[in-house]
Amino acid sequence: MRHLDWFAEPQATRLNQMLTSLGVGRVLLDTRPIYDCIDTPDDDPQIGSERKKPRVPLQPEVTAPFTIIRYISHPDLAYNQPYFDEWVPRLHQWLGLGTDVYFFAHCPQEARSPAVAREVYHRLQQAGADLPELLWDRAEKQRAEADDASAQLSLFG
Repeated sequence: MRHLDWFAEPQATRLNQMLTSLGVGRVLLDTRPIYDCIDTPDDDPQIGSERKKPRVPLQPEVTAPFTIIRYISHPDLAYNQPYFDEWVPRLHQWLGLGTDVYFFAHCPQEARSPAVAREVYHRLQQAGADLPELLWDRAEKQRAEADDASAQLSLFG
């Protein structure tokens, strides 16, 4: 639902009520980082992207026992910080209420998407959300421990 009428009253309220009554989750699309953080047209993080993301208002409404967030990040992680500051408490609250949260991070420069998702996950952990350790975090710890062990052994070799 990208048509702007879905985001205006009374349609927005009616849509949320209908989705809630049916237990259907609304996909929450947040494109603010790629639109709010542009100083000049040359700054556009979507330049070269095959598909431009729509500019729609954020309406963070949960309409089911789960929610799906499509977060379209700015390629520069620093520009995303104010949005993370908004999302993390909201996600933490929803998780605390038992809502299943699916946070999909996308960036016009796709190679940067995992770092964005990881940052949000770590911030949620720091905020006290009961989340398991990420497998790649565990792998990095094991690699670092192995590197430390190798370095110590080489001192006596």
